[in-house]
Amino acid sequence: MQWLLPSLLAVAATTSAQLLLDSGRPDDNLPWGSPVSKDQAIAVQFRSARACGVNQLVDYANVTVTTKNIDPKATWITLDICPTVNGLPACDANAKADKFKIETVSKRIEFQWVPSTPKTLQPDAHYWLVMTSNVEEMGQAVIWYDGRTRFGPTNDPRNDVLSAFTLSSAMDWVVDEAKDGRTVASAQIAARPAA
Repeated sequence: MQWLLPSLLAVAATTSAQLLLDSGRPDDNLPWGSPVSKDQAIAVQFRSARACGVNQLVDYANVTVTTKNIDPKATWITLDICPTVNGLPACDANAKADKFKIETVSKRIEFQWVPSTPKTLQPDAHYWLVMTSNVEEMGQAVIWYDGRTRFGPTNDPRNDVLSAFTLSSAMDWVVDEAKDGRTVASAQIAARPAA
């Protein structure tokens, strides 16, 4: 069953939006995923469009998670778009990521996030969609499901699509190896030309 979280529900994307990443929806049976906790943030890398040198603005990002083990009275996640520096997510410590209280307990929730402040993308550059959480116990974490698309030399020859995770709340990132047949967290990210 799919739910849209009311606080994350957005206006439909404009016709000028371009899909920058589509890692697919999770498998229907036995989907895999990664827990998102205070110590383990999860990120998915994507490349912005070349767009003839024109900047883009993130229009929306769709993600699919499970919240079946959360505490609905004390769980939140944040979502942000961060640039890549030396191959790692480099979120601005002074910037405030969008924060959402998660109150719905469900095996699968698909929701759409529209950034509350403009997220500008330089042309033909790597960025990360980053999810963090306040949950301390892994057993109560939101789990960000993997998409079913498998990436490799055929559909991702430049290794634009990668996943990363942190080992502690200090946000020391580790990027997963770009193996052939890899999956990443389920995400669809769209952007439109900056005005």
